[in-house]
Parts: sequence; structure tokens; C-alpha cells
Amino acid sequence: MKPLNALILCATFLLSALPIESKIVVNPLFSDHMVLQRDMAAPIWGQANPGETVTVEYLPPEGSEIAKQKATTITNQDGEWTLTLKPLPLSAKGGRLLISGNQSDGPPTEIKDVLVGEVWLGAGQSNMAYGTRHYIEVDADLKSAIESGPYPTLKIFRNNQWQSANSESVQNFSAILFSFGHHLHRELKVPVGLMYGAVNGTPSGSWLTEEMASNSPELVKMFKKDSGFDSFEAMATDWKEKRQMFKEDVKNAEAKDRKRMRFSHPGQPLGRNYHHIEKLVPYAIRGVLWDQGESGTKIPGVDQYTVMNALITGWRNTWNRDDLPFLHVQKPSGGGCAWEQSKLVGKKVPLAWQALPEEALPEDRRCTQKLLHVKIGTIKNAPLVTTSDLTPGVHPVHKYSYGKRACRVALGSVYGRDIATCGPVYKSHAIKESLIKVSFENIGKGLAFKHGEKLQGFEIAGEDLNWQWADATIKDDTVLVSSITIKQPRHVRYAFSQSAPWANLFNKDGLPALIFTTSP
Repeated sequence: MKPLNALILCATFLLSALPIESKIVVNPLFSDHMVLQRDMAAPIWGQANPGETVTVEYLPPEGSEIAKQKATTITNQDGEWTLTLKPLPLSAKGGRLLISGNQSDGPPTEIKDVLVGEVWLGAGQSNMAYGTRHYIEVDADLKSAIESGPYPTLKIFRNNQWQSANSESVQNFSAILFSFGHHLHRELKVPVGLMYGAVNGTPSGSWLTEEMASNSPELVKMFKKDSGFDSFEAMATDWKEKRQMFKEDVKNAEAKDRKRMRFSHPGQPLGRNYHHIEKLVPYAIRGVLWDQGESGTKIPGVDQYTVMNALITGWRNTWNRDDLPFLHVQKPSGGGCAWEQSKLVGKKVPLAWQALPEEALPEDRRCTQKLLHVKIGTIKNAPLVTTSDLTPGVHPVHKYSYGKRACRVALGSVYGRDIATCGPVYKSHAIKESLIKVSFENIGKGLAFKHGEKLQGFEIAGEDLNWQWADATIKDDTVLVSSITIKQPRHVRYAFSQSAPWANLFNKDGLPALIFTTSP
């Protein structure tokens, strides 16, 4: 062997014998003061050297009867590792995680104050994105909740770290999600962890990936029929061109027009904001609270129900959880009367109850939006958070009542409490001569009307769909509807308007009936 070759071979051997410096990197979701989801397998992941053996140990708090755990895996060729701890029971005291690798001589990475409780994800557009600082001066209940902190076992994930909820940490954290978590924390008396991904003005379609859209036959069919595009890729290309033109228009516009134009930009279809969620997957969560709808879908020819059905299915596949609860906030917000107004909407923005308009109202495009949100509530384990009796507006100011209502829905539909989570929902109707008998689901303790001397908000029509206000009375668990002007009624509807402060049907649990129509 030549001397040079021998020298190279020797050097290679010596280098191979040296220890490889290893740096175990843990995803930022796993950090001090974190909350793991109780009673559910908990994936943990990060980076290390390719082929390295990584071990994660869970050490329960001192004096706890919870068993220790240890899980081991080997990183792939890209150095990525994921392992899963077995389901852990509730722990309001902080345990520890130790993460180590077999190629490292240094001490294990230690994560302290690891609680085990309930973890929820918030997502959507501005009503989920806006922080508590936007509302604290107009929402006295929210202000009081924040000032009553800090809350050592109510944690928020913000700026890539877990923090206890206090007056400082929640300033830029979602107001509705904090309100939801605060109520949940109080009701369940367990640690609660909150994380969110939301972007102002985003349509529901932008939270889909192309794979999610393509996996929905109904969405694909509607898209190809009405969009004018052959593929989602072609639509995305068209959007990019329009977006660039819009940017040029904004640049060339007069200063006074730029602010107005900011709110009219074209919506991004498919995937633009999915990275806000993707970075959180597959962290173990109990469920999702979704607040979006004002911006529609921005996928031509495809309605909100179809997109949300594809989105909910897609996220459940992503988390590998067919039963993942998906609570969604009703849109548009407010516009109806409340059972007890002062307790729900606050004294600053009372909701008035009104007499019926003289004539039945014309068709309103916002009714279609309201009906679609009710329909989303028929998706399995995707309950509607009713808001028609809460503070109205595109950005309702009383976020605390919205969070409280969402918590009520979670307590009943996710945590099994025997409470009503929704007002009366249309089930069926029967026509007998000049009378229509309407049956409802979610009647709770029974049907009732509030404010005024009679039940109102119902309309009936014959085959000609000439709608007229109807006389309505409650009989047991049904409503009997008729009108002296319509002898052969065929259709009935309720609260059919963008704003219906005159519709006053509730269940005795205090929750308002939902809009419906039996017409095509």
C-alpha cells in the first residue's frame, strides 16, 4: 500500500472512532410549563443525528402515584424523530420530561413543570385572531377575568413557549379562546392548555390543502361545475396573478384609498395559512374551536358547508382522530333577542326585542349563510356554538360571553354533562288542512317564548312561496302555525332574516331556536 493511501485510511479510521457530537432538538411545543392532553397517547418529536437512538422519559411530580414512562426511537435519515408516550392521567402538579440521545455525552434535555389536563386548539379568522387587548376596555367580564389572574394551571402557547395566563401574557392572545379556556378551567378544575392559529380575513378555503379539497368528491364536483377552472392548481395560478395586480393597484392608489382597499383583497384559495396548523400536528389535543365565516370560502361555486365538511374531515385525518370534536361559532353574530339579556350580552350592548315588521321580509342572502352554519352542525361531533342571542357585529365586543357559550357546548357535547348545548332545531313538519305542525330537536326542558305576549317569527307560504306572517302557538313539544290568509300552506320558516330581534322561540334552558326553512 502506498504511504499516502495508508495515511488516509488511518485518518479515516481514527475519525470514525471519534464520538459524533449530538444535539437533541425538541419541537418548541414541548417546553417548560406545557400541558399534555390527559388520557390520550402523546406524540413527542424533534431532530437529532440520523440513526441516533432518542429516549424520552416522563417523571411524575414528587409524591404522585402516576407511573414513570420511558419511550425510545431511532431517527430517520433526515434526523427526524417521533415517539409516543402512553396515555397519562390528570396531573395538576408539574412533572418532568427528560430527552436524551445515545450519541451525546451531555446531560439530557429537561422540560420542567409538565402538567396533564385538557388541550384545545383555536382557529379561524379575525374573531379568533384578535387579542384580549382589543376588547378589555369594552368587555368588563373579560377584564375582570384577566385581572383575577394569574392562573398557574391555565397555560397558553404563544411566541413558541408555554406561559401561565396572566394580564401580560394574554394581551395578544386570542380573546375568545382565552375566554373559552378560562370558563373551561373554572368548570373542570383541571389544567387547561390553549394554542391557536388564526389569520385576519381568511376564507375557509384557505385552510384546506389541495389534498383535502381533492379528497372531497362533492367539493370537486361543485368546483369543476361552477369555478371555470379545470384544476385547483389553475385556480391558484389565477389567484397569484390577481393578487399581484391588486398589489400594484394598492401601490398606485391615493393614500386615502389604501386603507379601504386593504379590506377588499382577493382571498387565497387552498393552503395559504395551513402552516399555522401544520406546525401543531400531531400534538395531542381534545378538540378544536373554530371561529370563521365572514369571508366565506373564496373557492368559486363551493359553499361553506362543503368546504367545512372537507376541512373537518381533513383535520381529523391529519390528527388520525375520526372523533376529533370540532366546535364552530355560528355566523353571522348576534341579531336575535336573548332569554336574559343582561346576563349574556352585557349592559353596554343590549339586544332589543321588537314587534314583527308589518310585512314578511324579502329573501336575504345572509340567510343562506346562516342556514349553512346550521347544516355544519349536523356533521358528526361538530356542534354549533349558537350566537344569535349574543352581542351583534362583525367583531362582537363581548368576547367573554362567546367563550362562555363555547364552553357550555364543550361541557355538554364533549365532556358529557347533562346540559342543553343548543336551542330548538327544526326536525320535521306535518300539514293538516290549513295548519302546519312543526317538530323540533334539542327542546331541552321544553319549548317556550320570551318577551311580548305571543310567539312570533314564523312565516308560512303556499306553493307560490308568497310568505306571510303566521300565528304560532306552542303545544307540548311542537309549534302549530297557521294564517287566515293562506288556506293551503305548504312551507314554513322561522327567523328568516339577517337580523331577527323579533323571533322569540327558545327552549326553557334559555337557548334560542335556530333559523330554518322548508322551502327549496
